[in-house]
Amino acid sequence: KIMFLSLFYNEDLYQIYSEQEVKRGYPDLFFCLKREAEKYGLGHLLLEFKYISLKELKMSGDEIGESKVEDLWDLEAIKKKEDEAKVQLERYAKELREKYDYGDMDCYVIIGIGFDRVLGKKVL
Repeated sequence: KIMFLSLFYNEDLYQIYSEQEVKRGYPDLFFCLKREAEKYGLGHLLLEFKYISLKELKMSGDEIGESKVEDLWDLEAIKKKEDEAKVQLERYAKELREKYDYGDMDCYVIIGIGFDRVLGKKVL
């Protein structure tokens, strides 16, 4: 999460919120599109981060590094993390839309695999 925050630190298009409460839930990162940036046709972004250890996957760093992205997404333990994140994202997106009348919102799950790989996928 810190990596994403540092990459977007000087972002002019979005106001970035980290762990801001949404009805007793805490979305990891919410990129709220600034009004002056609406003309670019962008939407809000909601990101949920998950971590899975190499031990949980029973794989080595080399095996993770050599694996195809599609094959990693097919691993049962990663599917489970994705499903957990998706449930959270659905809830957060619904509540943010209701509370603030936000329109377009893209939701992404980001999964860190040990310190060897990062996967990202748009899920909503």
